Order: sequence, then structure tokens, then C-alpha cells
Amino acid sequence: MRELTTVLVKNLPKSYNQNKVYKYFKHCGPIIHVDVADSLKKNFRFARIEFARYDGALAAITKTHKVVGQNEIIVSHLTECTLWMTNFPPSYTQRNIRDLLQDINVVALSIRLPSLRFNTSRRFAYIDVTSKEDARYCVEKLNGLKIEGYTLVTKVSNPLE
Repeated sequence: MRELTTVLVKNLPKSYNQNKVYKYFKHCGPIIHVDVADSLKKNFRFARIEFARYDGALAAITKTHKVVGQNEIIVSHLTECTLWMTNFPPSYTQRNIRDLLQDINVVALSIRLPSLRFNTSRRFAYIDVTSKEDARYCVEKLNGLKIEGYTLVTKVSNPLE
């Protein structure tokens, strides 16, 4: 289950990109993917790190309160922070979704769209945000929002459904 193997790193220096995050955390265990995003005020960065195994995520959490550059980082499991969104306009891209969240002051850590290789009519996205509170706020602000004649559906993803 992705929630058990994914961590959120808060307060990384602005100079930290995917490569630097990967290098800093690679000894915790095999890493599947790293996403990096600026905070709203662009004074620090977030990272979303998906490990291949649960023990990698646990090892990463032990890095909380370590100082990286001048910043004390916080590392935690990324739980209840994934949105499921559908019924956005067919022309919508990851950029449009990222902008939509930014307009309500929420940082999108990652946006996963389905492959359209075999079915071009599939229109949904999984979006990771930085807190449970932001996830609930997105549902409150975006669920039912009308965009170009489409009524957006936004929910907190339930991995058990």
C-alpha cells in the first residue's frame, strides 16, 4: 500500500532538487520515486519519497529533526493526503491541476494521471498534498466546482475502496 511506503519531507533547503533528495535518503532503502515542490512562499521545499518497502519509509522517518543545510527537516508518513479528482475538462493537464490547487493556496506534491494508451477517455488524477487539512480543504473548495461546463469531483482517496 503506497501510504505505508511514502514519506513527506518538510523544510528542505530551496537548493534541494530530486537528485539531492534521492542522494540524502538512498541509504534508507530502495526508492521508487521522488517528487520535489516549493512551499507557497518559496522559502523552503517539500519532498515526497516513495520507497519500495515499508522499512525504507521507517528509516527515512528517523531523519526527522536532522539539519540539512541551514534547515531542520521534518519527515513523516504521507497519510490521508491523497486526493482523487475526476470530471475536469478533457483538455486539462498536470499544470492546470497544479494551478487549480495553487489558486486555493495548496501545494501539489505530485499529480498522477492514468495512461491514455488504451483508453483515451479516462479522466481522473491522484494528487498528493502536504497535509490532511489541505486534503480536506481541497474537497471543501473544489468538489462540485464548475469548470468549462464540467462539475469537478474531488474526494480524499481511500486506498481500501
